[in-house]
Amino acid sequence: MSKHQNAEQYPYAQMAAINNVEVPHVNHLETEEFYQLLESADYCECLQDDDEEIFGFIVAFRHQNQNYQGFNFQWFQQNSEDFLYIDRIIVAPWARSQGIGKRLYDTAASWCRENNIRHLVCEVNQSPPNPNSHHFHQALGFTALDNVQHPEGKTVTMYQWPL
Repeated sequence: MSKHQNAEQYPYAQMAAINNVEVPHVNHLETEEFYQLLESADYCECLQDDDEEIFGFIVAFRHQNQNYQGFNFQWFQQNSEDFLYIDRIIVAPWARSQGIGKRLYDTAASWCRENNIRHLVCEVNQSPPNPNSHHFHQALGFTALDNVQHPEGKTVTMYQWPL
């Protein structure tokens, strides 16, 4: 699936459930909140098996999106330009270490190139720690830009991947 579909066409209840398994690395979202996130997203890719069970997805926003007001996204709007912000990329626990995350990022990078977007950006938690995600992003070619502390206390590393 890709963003040209309406949010109603995504299995957003299933996506929200997989999302919530990953708390505290991502924020918890109720099904309706997840639907609203998809409605405002500029890019989404959802991977499903033959039984329509989700094994990975990515949700992202273009730099000029005016509907999304997340803290990290606003940081990138103030400190970068011409980017696609990866709000979340999630691979189901049973599908990890199979190249799914890389596949999702490669597809997003291709979409960016087709749409003349020069960077993929994201953040990864420092506190609470998420060392596997740091390693994964660095191995893909993301470089750390800055460590930023959120008002509620968590710290994240801001990453950028030039395309």
